Amino acid sequence: MRDKDREYIEELVKRHNELTGTIAANISDGLVITDANLDITYANPKIEELYGISVPEMRGKPLGVLVTDQQRTEISRNILEIVSSGGKYKETFQNQRKGGTTFLVEINVHPVHEKQGPPQLYVVIFRDIASRDDIEETLRESEEKYRMMIENLNEIIYTLDTEARVTYISPNSEYISGYRPDELIGRKFINYVHPDDIKNRLAQFNQILSGKSEPSEYRMMTKEGKPVWVRTKARKLVKNGKTVGIQGVLTEINDLKRKEQELIKAKEKAEESNNLKSAFLANMSHEIRTPMNGIIGFAELLKDPGITEEKQDRFLSVIKNSGERMLNIINDLISISKIESGQMEVSITNLNISEQLNVLLDLYTPEACKKGISLFLHHYSKKNRVVIETDSEKVYTILTNLIKNAIKFTNKGSVEFGCEAKNNFLEFFVKDTGIGIPENKREIIFSRFGQADSSIASNYDGAGLGLSISKAYIEMLGGQIWFESEEGKGTCFYFTIPATIQHDNVLQANNESVPGKGHFPNYTVLVAEDDQTSALYLKMILEKKGLNLLMAKSGGEAVDLYKKHMNIIDLVLMDIKMPDMDGYTAAGKIKGINPGLPVIAQTAYALESDVENFRDIFDGYITKPIKAGDLYKAVQKCLGISGIDN
Repeated sequence: MRDKDREYIEELVKRHNELTGTIAANISDGLVITDANLDITYANPKIEELYGISVPEMRGKPLGVLVTDQQRTEISRNILEIVSSGGKYKETFQNQRKGGTTFLVEINVHPVHEKQGPPQLYVVIFRDIASRDDIEETLRESEEKYRMMIENLNEIIYTLDTEARVTYISPNSEYISGYRPDELIGRKFINYVHPDDIKNRLAQFNQILSGKSEPSEYRMMTKEGKPVWVRTKARKLVKNGKTVGIQGVLTEINDLKRKEQELIKAKEKAEESNNLKSAFLANMSHEIRTPMNGIIGFAELLKDPGITEEKQDRFLSVIKNSGERMLNIINDLISISKIESGQMEVSITNLNISEQLNVLLDLYTPEACKKGISLFLHHYSKKNRVVIETDSEKVYTILTNLIKNAIKFTNKGSVEFGCEAKNNFLEFFVKDTGIGIPENKREIIFSRFGQADSSIASNYDGAGLGLSISKAYIEMLGGQIWFESEEGKGTCFYFTIPATIQHDNVLQANNESVPGKGHFPNYTVLVAEDDQTSALYLKMILEKKGLNLLMAKSGGEAVDLYKKHMNIIDLVLMDIKMPDMDGYTAAGKIKGINPGLPVIAQTAYALESDVENFRDIFDGYITKPIKAGDLYKAVQKCLGISGIDN
């Protein structure tokens, strides 16, 4: 053999040995090569890792160093006997590490023969069984966790084939759909989709098969036949380059859909409320500007020096009516503000309901007659004195609002009102033959701003707050309000007021006052009022009844005047808001001098509840704008006289 050929062969052998060594060094099992006597000639690094014995320590030692003492002779004998007879040796032993710890190992012995004859060497593979068992246990635990996770997920995991048949569905399908997995597998999923959603769901299924994957929502039909909203996200399944179906996750979203619908309704309601408020503000502008136009416009006309007495009376009547209309609007706005802020209080007093109903009949009969309609009162006890304990001011406001509304929206026919005792409450009604309430406005008829938006109400004067105020007052008193209506034929409002009813058979005539002379003779009144116009008005209407007056422009001046003329002053009329010293303080100082002196408060506050804090000082009150008749009654009551004509 030539030198070059020998070198080439030696190089090949060298590379082969290097490759074999690299492979042996990197396999995951321990590898040992022994000679024919089972003495170790080679060991890979894994053996060192398994046993804790270095490779140089093993080299030349018998194979038995890698097993326990009692197994060495047995292993050597068995290997030689089995292998020499042509068999394969494979056993599991308890092996021992250098530190004394033991572990299970599987030994595979492979003999290497050279032509004929006994083995020249042995290749022995050591496999750590403990590690394999640990891996298998880990896999089992992982599978168990995965199974439990799948079974306890809120979502359903499913797969479908290309024909949309269910090939797998997780066990929790029963909690959402009512169907067990075995009732669904093999069936087409479309059988469990809401009829209205089938078309879209089939289209989505085909899109997923084509590779388009987007979340979708639809209604699934449960076993009980009820629709349940679900959301699904799926992708196509591919095996060996071929589409075999789809795999997805399905989530029940019934609560989410319900909340979504609630949000939509809330948004619509908010938008409607915003529109109603805008309409309300526009209506308020109209309602306020209209009477203001009447007041300012006709006040200008009164300046004409050539105006006739007839026109003057007519113009003054317009100004008076416009002012009253403006006052009603302001009172309604104040009431709504106090209701909204929770500052409205209930003041319980005795109320003669029979008397109040008759007063309302007398008050609104002229207005009804002016429109050509009839006004009737139906009361179960017209003659007897029927007294209840309630807030008389609020009951009066409720009835006033309902009767005024009935007359306003009735162009022909009649308006009837009254009440009836039922158990521990009174049931009132106000019935008309007017235009009725449209079906689409009945839900908002008691809304703060509902009537302002009504196309029907827009043809009539009014702020549209009366029903809202009435409902709030009724609920404060512990009652309820409802109505029956037929468009074009009329409406009947009902409301209840809890009441302890007292019957008194003494007729009202027995309580009538003795007629007087129509004026206040020999009485002096101290009037405290800082506004010049208001002071002039009070002076004119009080002097008309023969009263002597002392005028003060502030609380301090009123106290000084009283100290100077206390022997002749019979009554004090005190404004609440004044410069220098307010009316409450001034009245307290005067009462400190003479506790028995009657003092009447005059205030711009609209409600009795607003002056509750003044009751310890004042003997009465009257609200601005002051009507002459109301003032005469207050003065008459405080002075203890009667029969004064208004």
